[in-house]
Amino acid sequence: MRNIISSRTDIEYLILFLLIAICFFFSLKRKKNVCHVKSFCIDKDFSIIMKGIACLFILFGHYGQRRAMLLPDAGLVSTATWNLTANIGLVWFMFFSGYGLSLSKIDNTFCAWKHRLLKVYLPLLFVSLLTLILYFILPNKFSAEDAKILWISPHIEALHSGNYGQIIPFLFGWPDWYVFCIMILYSIFYLSFWISHKTNKSQTIILSIFLLIYFIFAYLYFGPPQAHWYRFIWVFLLGHIVAKQNMLSFNKSLLLLAPFLCVIFLDGKIMLLSYFIGFYSLLVASIISKYYNVKSKSVLLFLGGGISYFFYLTHVRIGYHIITYLGINSVIFWVIITIIVSWAVKLLYDILTRKLI
Repeated sequence: MRNIISSRTDIEYLILFLLIAICFFFSLKRKKNVCHVKSFCIDKDFSIIMKGIACLFILFGHYGQRRAMLLPDAGLVSTATWNLTANIGLVWFMFFSGYGLSLSKIDNTFCAWKHRLLKVYLPLLFVSLLTLILYFILPNKFSAEDAKILWISPHIEALHSGNYGQIIPFLFGWPDWYVFCIMILYSIFYLSFWISHKTNKSQTIILSIFLLIYFIFAYLYFGPPQAHWYRFIWVFLLGHIVAKQNMLSFNKSLLLLAPFLCVIFLDGKIMLLSYFIGFYSLLVASIISKYYNVKSKSVLLFLGGGISYFFYLTHVRIGYHIITYLGINSVIFWVIITIIVSWAVKLLYDILTRKLI
């Protein structure tokens, strides 16, 4: 029988989980005034450190997606991490997208929508351009079979062979499903907000109708092989409902999630467990957030608020390719190199766009 801890990868994951727990513990300080206004209460800083952890979780899961076949001795720790963490991180990201957006103040709907989409899309364009520069520099040293096994981007071979037509979609960020999906959800949210203010009808009901229409379209168009395009829509809506719990009956609002529940039951046991852990960890976070604030110099605050989006954008495009070309099988090294790269890329992006945005 395989040991619970049977490989170096298991040990690396345990070290990373321990470091996350330590950083989380030392990020908190006791509140003077406890929040009793809402049953669910996660403040902005607390949501930011959870986004930081979610970034790491997504990387953990992607490491297994790309390295499981190359690490046959991986134990139960690695297997559980590969199957669960990325989905849990996406649950958190989607929830806080709907939650934070619904709590934000909107004065001009069009300007707010444009600013939100540019804030999401421009970094993607910037990282895509830098990535193509890196891919042009990297040698095309892998065979087609090895590149597929190692998950090496096909755009490296396309660049070196002069197949530039294949490069154009990548240059514009395609196919980064998460970014485009979140831009669609943002657009639906602002449209529902605008209609709500024009008609004086509940935004929650309007939003749920529009999300249901998109859900049906995405399910029919993309299908189960690309379920990520519609799988987390209900989490976005749940974040909105929780944020607006004082403005509309919370229990009645939860009924609006009913049409989306079919996707939950269509998913396998792994996804159901991911949803369960992701949802209940949010409830636990809410309880902790009632009694504790986040310290201003928290490492997780820097990761979640300072570089989280660039961490996500660069962890596969740049970080993974660096460790692969160096021949390194280490999730710890991938985390370290991605933190350095994402910090440097964000710094460069901020310098170049400071006077433009």
